[in-house]
Amino acid sequence: MQKDRRRFAPSRFGGLTLVAMPGFKAVAKQLKLLIEGMADDGMHHPTSVDIAYPNCGKHQNREPFNSLSERHIVGHDCFVLTSGPGNPNRLVNTWATLNSVAGLEASRATLVAPYLFLTRSDKREKRDFALVGWLIRMTVAAAQGILNKILGVNLHSRQQEALGPKDGFVTEVSALPLLLKQALRDGGTERTVLMYTDAGARDRFKPAVEKVETELGIKLPRIWGDKERADSFTSECVGVYGDVKSVSGARVLLIDDEAASCGTLIKAASFVKEHLGAASCVGVVIHAVLCGKAPELLLEPECPLDHLYVTDTIPLKTRLGLNDLLRSSKITVVTWINMMAEIIYCLHWLESIDRFKDLK
Repeated sequence: MQKDRRRFAPSRFGGLTLVAMPGFKAVAKQLKLLIEGMADDGMHHPTSVDIAYPNCGKHQNREPFNSLSERHIVGHDCFVLTSGPGNPNRLVNTWATLNSVAGLEASRATLVAPYLFLTRSDKREKRDFALVGWLIRMTVAAAQGILNKILGVNLHSRQQEALGPKDGFVTEVSALPLLLKQALRDGGTERTVLMYTDAGARDRFKPAVEKVETELGIKLPRIWGDKERADSFTSECVGVYGDVKSVSGARVLLIDDEAASCGTLIKAASFVKEHLGAASCVGVVIHAVLCGKAPELLLEPECPLDHLYVTDTIPLKTRLGLNDLLRSSKITVVTWINMMAEIIYCLHWLESIDRFKDLK
């Protein structure tokens, strides 16, 4: 007989509060509805969710300020909702908010940053320094000892999980299964080939792809690109390896963790169409950074990338520069809000989130 979790004791960390950074108000409201609705099945803990909104801004002299009411913070389990890219204002506001949460005596804090700040700077290039380790140290210091975890989605490098002060402090979950299954469903009976943009992406995404194949009872041909990279933002596809004979006439899904300028995706799509005879090329990308001229490039009639699947780990509807792209038929946004709600619920109640990870 199944247990009724309505009889279980309250969380040891107090009530659950979502601290919504600027731009995350709508996300917080959706999460509140989803988490509170979980108890309807009789198997989840009844979980009341509060929302707090930090006031972030600048004084007339351009120095930053941050204010946060103690209501819903004191003695609460606080989940700070934000995401990259990590521009200076966003970093300072996040650190100031964590410091306020700690100063108001929250029982615990978790930073939910699906597109983790500065993850592209995971290694030194020329005179640039890797910044992720520094970022995490600054974040820990700002939280004054109450930060329990930093949660990211499909980190750019697996090594980033080891940068925290303890095992599991930086925790990676994967939204690729969610995204890939949608792209495969929409493809119907078309013959499909998976393409990783490089060998690094192949290694990072292997567990998630195999998980999806097992769930769907399929086995997909795979190819991966060979890139010559000038820096973190400029690369050229110079070759393709793997089951290249399967590409001719097929729908190719190009898998990567993020699309910034979209140059890597567009060049890879052009290569497999021109040299291997792909019928169509579809991007399957977790983080829609979509900066610079990316929206315009994707909407060009001659763009070799026929469609793009992304998640909303970086909120898209509030970005005015993406309006034309979002209204077009060129992009499909697969929300990860339900997955995020389940993860926050599990972390609050000390339940395992292993099912959301790409277990190595």
